[in-house]
Amino acid sequence: MQDDIKGNVPVAFVKLKNGVEKSEELEKKVDEAVINVIGKYGKLHKIFFVDALPTTITGKIMRRVLRDILNYGEVKGDLSAIDDPRSIDVIKSEVKKWRGSGSQRKGG
Repeated sequence: MQDDIKGNVPVAFVKLKNGVEKSEELEKKVDEAVINVIGKYGKLHKIFFVDALPTTITGKIMRRVLRDILNYGEVKGDLSAIDDPRSIDVIKSEVKKWRGSGSQRKGG
């Protein structure tokens, strides 16, 4: 995600398994896992827990769609390969809620 001060900052979109609820504890676990694998410089600016991710019909996550929504609020480019168009609305909704709340991630 673009940041005025840092340039680009990492964010994560996490699709939870059935029966798993989002929580602060789960967010901390994801944060710790990223820091353990990548290092402190990879600390996530924001973690979005979502019900669906934009994937192609072969199951690949369409990262450019996530990047476009974060940076521009909309998708720029071709969406003909997307498997579930509803996922775009899910992502847009989560990002809009976060931006609308004016919240910034603690320590980020």
